[in-house]
Amino acid sequence: MFQNNIIRSIKYLIYLLVVVIPLFYFPTIMFPFQLSKTVIFQILTEIIFALWLGLAILNKKFRPKLTLLTISLCIFMFIAVVSAIFGSDWRISLWSNESRSLGLVGLFHFFSLFLVAASLKREIGWEYLWSLSFGSAVAVSLIGISQKFLVLSRGSNEWFYIIYSGIPERIGSTFSNPAFMAGYLLFNFFIGLYILFLRKTQINTDENINKSQITKQNLLCGERRYIDWLLVMGAILILIAIFLSQTIGVILGLSIGILILLFYSVFQTQFIFLRKISAGFFGVCIILLGIFWLTHSDYFWQKIPGFKRIASISFQQESIRSRLIAWESGWEAFKEKPILGWGPENFRIAFDKYYNPKILFINTTGTHWDKPHNIVLEYLTATGIIGLLAYLSVFILAFYTLIKKQIKNKIFFVAIIIAYFVQNLFIFDTIGTYLMFFLTLAFINSYSVNKSLSYSNDLITNCNNLITNNPITVQRIIFGVLLIISLVPIYYNYQIFKGANYEYWGVNYFLNRMKESSLLSFNKALMTSTPYIDDIRKNFADVIKQAYQQGIEYPNLADLQDKLAGHLRLVIQHHQNNFLNYIILAEFENVFHKYNSNYAEEAEKLAQKALELSPKRQQTYYVLTKTKLLQADIQGAYNTFEAIIKLHPTAAEPHFYLGLMAYGLGDIKTGSREIGEAERLGRVPQKIEEFVTLGNFAGDLEYDYKKAIKYYISALNIFNNKEVIPVVFREDILLKLAIAYYFDKNYEKSSKTFLELKEAVDLKTLPIYENLKPVLQELGIENSY
Repeated sequence: MFQNNIIRSIKYLIYLLVVVIPLFYFPTIMFPFQLSKTVIFQILTEIIFALWLGLAILNKKFRPKLTLLTISLCIFMFIAVVSAIFGSDWRISLWSNESRSLGLVGLFHFFSLFLVAASLKREIGWEYLWSLSFGSAVAVSLIGISQKFLVLSRGSNEWFYIIYSGIPERIGSTFSNPAFMAGYLLFNFFIGLYILFLRKTQINTDENINKSQITKQNLLCGERRYIDWLLVMGAILILIAIFLSQTIGVILGLSIGILILLFYSVFQTQFIFLRKISAGFFGVCIILLGIFWLTHSDYFWQKIPGFKRIASISFQQESIRSRLIAWESGWEAFKEKPILGWGPENFRIAFDKYYNPKILFINTTGTHWDKPHNIVLEYLTATGIIGLLAYLSVFILAFYTLIKKQIKNKIFFVAIIIAYFVQNLFIFDTIGTYLMFFLTLAFINSYSVNKSLSYSNDLITNCNNLITNNPITVQRIIFGVLLIISLVPIYYNYQIFKGANYEYWGVNYFLNRMKESSLLSFNKALMTSTPYIDDIRKNFADVIKQAYQQGIEYPNLADLQDKLAGHLRLVIQHHQNNFLNYIILAEFENVFHKYNSNYAEEAEKLAQKALELSPKRQQTYYVLTKTKLLQADIQGAYNTFEAIIKLHPTAAEPHFYLGLMAYGLGDIKTGSREIGEAERLGRVPQKIEEFVTLGNFAGDLEYDYKKAIKYYISALNIFNNKEVIPVVFREDILLKLAIAYYFDKNYEKSSKTFLELKEAVDLKTLPIYENLKPVLQELGIENSY
């Protein structure tokens, strides 16, 4: 009885897992949709594994069976570990970074879940588990679809505002990211169809039913038709959500999976009318695909979610071109380390070494690739040819098991495996897809063992493999000890959560100009024992740097910046092969150079080291240019920018930054020319600070106040965009705009803007007030302050 209760506890915890993980998020931590799911998943899995380990110790019937699928997964995990040991950055291989949070540690949690679920075999109650998973997916779909219709204001509850703060072009629901959501939903769409047809199979094979009497009405109208209709409606909602995500890879995988089901139904189903329906649908699908192929450029397809992005696919698209260039870099990296690769989660390092400057089209945002968005290339680069073969063997043996074993409606799982593999040729795995994939493998593997377990009360006495004469108190002691041991990783996961929470408030307080509170939160974050401490260090340093650039000085800044520079050196020490860490420290030292006379020289050395790791990175040259300017080497700065432009002459961003630099040096002619060239090539101001900077140059250097006003208004227009984290504040822009209106002799708008500014800040408290006083007097609004 005691073991029966443990088994039930494991089952219910797994049920809880499939319901909670897709829906869970926590708004007040960094990366609230990804990191929070990872932490909760790992905690629940650790409890499940501890309970299962006790069962496996007491009863070998609960121990993993050496099936082909289990062996292939073990080999894959072993190769991944060896690759990490000999890879470029074992810390990243273990934990990944804070935004991804799924390194080898996370992968081992999924592998542990597979072992548990597979060991419980069919008695886990798979149909019920799949039903719960499908229900959770429907809820995720409903939340995502509602994002198209519901928008909440900033004053709304943060739990809802984080999802409903705007109308997204592509929905992401409780995953935030459209691709993450769609990949998870793909599994559940086919699972919903599996449950539906499983119910029909159960009804039509009942011993009390004469199969010769089965009619169309029997097939379409079961005893509980309302449940069937709920399943159909749920599948439709999931389908709508997938298309609203506009994730091309998932839509392609979904389409291939559906075609497989239709093709199978045409030739295999025992119901003639269903064959005819399937054949009709299959034919219609082929015709529609042909029409779409011939007319994909028509405006009609642009209005249909999902088809809009597919219809616009072209090899001239920046997203397609950048992906192909990234794949080329990944392939070159593979050729350097073809056997064991660069290590799991180390694609960024491999990509950076073979970085192709042609990938820079508009700005550097699209030049950072930590995933190739192609699962074959990812494993080929990360774990070498051996790791890729081990990964592919998992799929091959999953198919083999499906073919060899008697599994009802196995075609749906064939469709799932193929659709999943196809989608991963264009995206990458996340917690949602991993959860569904490893559960799918466990389900398939459960049919590799013919004997099932019994949950009868005399289980202990009937099992020959049970440790004999084992008192119930001893069993409880074993489980108690294991649960206590599991508290160690559970506590560590809590530390991850706590660190991310402190980090969030550090950023949040900064954005609200609460410097002391921000500093206190970040210091608390640094005190947590989290594997993502290096991410916290970089984020902390970035916030202090941004604040200083805005004229906001944190308390004891001289000591604080020195402390943070030390933290960034620790980051480099931990991740010596990542060029970006050197650039981050170099930029930091450039900004705070007045506090340390050695910073400029150190920054130049850091930039040179970054160039060794990624020789053709334009971003490194940008930092080097700033260092040259600090060293008063104007010609050296211009020469560095010439080198950047030579790397890829038609890249717009180098021209943009050269224009900013020239303006900053007072070279108005070069600044105006290069900004114009950047705009011709497609690089216009994108961030608030860029609009403000150009507005400052237009007003202070060119005395073109109309141009300055245009830039300031553009900055204000994007200020409230939820995707933007402003590094300047609205009040600063309003003040600049009011002054620009004044010098443009538009006194009415100048007065109106000054009065609007009054609602947010008292100008009398600003150092600039004495200079503003004559202006306010002339406008007749001085008394308003």
